[in-house]
Amino acid sequence: MVDGCDFGPGRTLTSGEAARMLSVRRNTVVRWGNRGKLASDRAQGGIHRYGREQVEHLWYGRAAARKAGPAVSHVAGDVR
Repeated sequence: MVDGCDFGPGRTLTSGEAARMLSVRRNTVVRWGNRGKLASDRAQGGIHRYGREQVEHLWYGRAAARKAGPAVSHVAGDVR
């Protein structure tokens, strides 16, 4: 359990739970779902549910990107 949420195996998350886990706003999670960055199912009542494993995968990717810092490419003296 993290921050009062059960993230056990096979568990699906609401957009609010996924947002807390990813440290983003709920509408960001919904937008990612609409754009296909996060797959979602609709539960009874039309509530979007996100797979815990997929949210964790995205979280680890975001954490690794933050750790790596900004991407800088040096090609023939150019900085991108």
